[in-house]
Amino acid sequence: MKTIDLRGQHDLGEIIGLAWRLYARNFGPMFLIALTTAPLQMLAAVLQDSIAGQGAATAASAAV
Repeated sequence: MKTIDLRGQHDLGEIIGLAWRLYARNFGPMFLIALTTAPLQMLAAVLQDSIAGQGAATAASAAV
C-alpha cells in the first residue's frame, strides 16, 4: 500500500480520488457502522414522535 502525503495543496481530483479509494478499501467497516446507526436513528425518531412533550422527547432520543 502506497502512503500519501496529505500535507500541502491538492486539487479537487486528487481529493475525490483519495476519498474514493479510502471508501473502497474500508467499505465493510463503514457499512457495519451505517447498519448499526441507521436503525438507532429511526428508533429515536419514532420515540420523538410518540412522546407529547418536547423536553421528554429530547431526553428520550438522547438516551438512544
